Amino acid sequence: MRQRFTTLLAALLPALVFAQFQPMSTTPIGGANEPLTIEVWSDVVCPFCYIGKRELESALARFPHRDQVRLVWKSFELDPSAPDRAPHDTYGMLMERYRISRDEAKSRVSGVTQRAASLGLSYDFEKVIVGARCRRIGSCNTPRASAKATR
Repeated sequence: MRQRFTTLLAALLPALVFAQFQPMSTTPIGGANEPLTIEVWSDVVCPFCYIGKRELESALARFPHRDQVRLVWKSFELDPSAPDRAPHDTYGMLMERYRISRDEAKSRVSGVTQRAASLGLSYDFEKVIVGARCRRIGSCNTPRASAKATR
């Protein structure tokens, strides 16, 4: 099992670079003939989380012992203090949060859009509605929703 885990870890390493360690809240399954448990926490409207999901799916597809991996998906709200509807677009939100210019915000978003495209996702930040209400009612036009529609 150690060899299999090492192989999976090597396949996942690019996706795990930005991961943060958190203790598992579920009981892991382990031992001989038991699957490796991967617990994934994801914000449903986070474009980076959806990119990470695709990276994980891709790594597992290449992993020769995929049938011995158990995925446990958990959700959380990245910014619980976010207003239901922000007074600005994606670029304005980035400008305010990181104190950068609109051109710099567009450049950063372009990098995310290109990364998503390399995984078969289509992100359109020009149409994103910024705010937490999306999570509460599940009906906003988000990068994830747009990506899901173009799968």
